[in-house]
Amino acid sequence: MKKVLAVALAVVMMLSVSVMAFAANPITNDSEQTETINVVTSASAANDKYTVSVPASVTIPWNNDGSSNGTADYQVTCNLVEGSKVTVSAAADNGGEMTSTDTADTLTFAVSGGEAAEFAGMQNNKNTAVDATINSFAGVAVGAYTGTMTYTVVYTPATGA
Repeated sequence: MKKVLAVALAVVMMLSVSVMAFAANPITNDSEQTETINVVTSASAANDKYTVSVPASVTIPWNNDGSSNGTADYQVTCNLVEGSKVTVSAAADNGGEMTSTDTADTLTFAVSGGEAAEFAGMQNNKNTAVDATINSFAGVAVGAYTGTMTYTVVYTPATGA
């Protein structure tokens, strides 16, 4: 029995040494080992960032001889995942009516360039031209007139984001 046990232990010891001979990637002094892996990013609409900058006010110079306009440009900076978008529009409030505290007269301004514009992907300080124009000052007392316009910003995330 002692001899059988000694032979069994010797066989087990030899089997454990032979495992190293079957290793998948043997490393030797004369072979270089390399492995290529994929490195990927994971992004969703939760990572979307955007900024829309609009003017605090617009000044339209007085012009007794015709029309005059003021610049109301806005600027968009965004970094959006594919499928997301930001839509910006500008419109005159109350039909563009401008009133004065000094007189009962009114002026009317119109907004051009305020149509809905879509921004997607990466935009860096994308400037969009918008003008507020008064076509005629005729028959109106010179003074300070005030009206308002509204910029509307709509963010639409990518589907399934």
